[in-house]
Amino acid sequence: MVEEDFRALVDALKRNSKVSFFAILKMDDFTDKWSLLFSGPRLSDTDKKKELFEEIIPLIYGAERLEREDVARIGILPLTNHLVKVIRERPVGSSLRNERANGNFIHEGHVLINRAGT
Repeated sequence: MVEEDFRALVDALKRNSKVSFFAILKMDDFTDKWSLLFSGPRLSDTDKKKELFEEIIPLIYGAERLEREDVARIGILPLTNHLVKVIRERPVGSSLRNERANGNFIHEGHVLINRAGT
């Protein structure tokens, strides 16, 4: 169900070579909103993060069933980030339910893009 809700966004992101990882996570105790976590090569550079952010914002809010009020945060992190490393151990299609990942509690999560070797 969740994967289908984000199909258009995932398809668009797969065409972007800057994105090698995308997961959606519900991490807040009191709100039912998604955190969108993106990662890819060379994203430790602030200018590269900004460039990717400007590319993906129209894609995020053009996706079906995703409104601004559905998103808690958007994280664009380097592949070396600890949270990214932990979640990248899971294959595409994996779900997380009520578990910790590098000190972060994830109520619900889904790995939607995870390109190995990047």
